[in-house]
Amino acid sequence: MSEHSTTKRRSGIYREGVLVAIGLTILTAVEFYIALNLSSFAIMMILALLKAILVVNYFMHIRSLWSEDEH
Repeated sequence: MSEHSTTKRRSGIYREGVLVAIGLTILTAVEFYIALNLSSFAIMMILALLKAILVVNYFMHIRSLWSEDEH
């Protein structure tokens, strides 16, 4: 693997990590607002499910179980 492709791959991984962190931050802020103002259990569960999906896919690397590439 060339240096350029390694740098590009790392850049993509860092970008994805930052986007996941931003997504979790936004979902947490929305969840906090809804908890204080609306008290909707259904919306809270949907937000919790979205956050769980982000965590499982990114931090637990579930996608790699079904990929063809061996890293």
